[in-house]
Amino acid sequence: MVKKCSRSLKMEIKWFRKAAGFLLLFLMPVFSFIAFETITGNLQWIWEERMLWNILWIAVFYMIAFAVSGTSRIAVPLISLLFFVFAAAEAMVEEFRGTPMMVWDLLAVETAMTVAENYEIELTDAMREMGNMLLWLNLLVMIFPAQLRWWKEWLIGGIGFAGMAIGLVCCFYMKVVPGQRLEINMWEMNDTYQHQGYILSTAVSLKYIVKKPPQGYTLARLDEIYERVMGEGAEGAGKTLYHE
Repeated sequence: MVKKCSRSLKMEIKWFRKAAGFLLLFLMPVFSFIAFETITGNLQWIWEERMLWNILWIAVFYMIAFAVSGTSRIAVPLISLLFFVFAAAEAMVEEFRGTPMMVWDLLAVETAMTVAENYEIELTDAMREMGNMLLWLNLLVMIFPAQLRWWKEWLIGGIGFAGMAIGLVCCFYMKVVPGQRLEINMWEMNDTYQHQGYILSTAVSLKYIVKKPPQGYTLARLDEIYERVMGEGAEGAGKTLYHE
């Protein structure tokens, strides 16, 4: 009887730890979003309807990291640190030049590092507070990890989490962006990032990397325009010679 109760208690503790682990994993995108936008100073200005997609985009990274690693003990520290560093870099860049850090700024990382050597970098109070919060959350994850233990569980679970991440990304670019007409206002860039959130704005800006040809664009149409322009140019030159 005692052994049976002991075994039952162990099973309950096991299931509690597992449930707590996955609950922490699912909540980490929310905490990372709060930490990120608190550091940037935009948290209170972000529109409520935009907050969800900021959180979902952060969740995409957590899901992919968990699908690959199979444990939150790797996924959570890795992704939470990534977004913390990203937030700190964004806050410093915006303070330095007055505009948000853009995707194409990553191409000038070497130049940015050279410039940064001439300045003394200090952590703000927000960075320290959010860093401490994330540190405690990571300690909880170490105590209550979410894990895909067996290779079959890892395979099925990994495919499931990776599939959800890919599904969210496809839904975003195929339905949400065109449906809600999400754009980056280059004339009011700071206002866009402030009200839409940095993560969402960065995701939207990725669509500008791939340039789509204008509607009706074909090589035949291009040749037609070229011949017409050249013809008009020759006709104009002939009129000039005639008048002379």
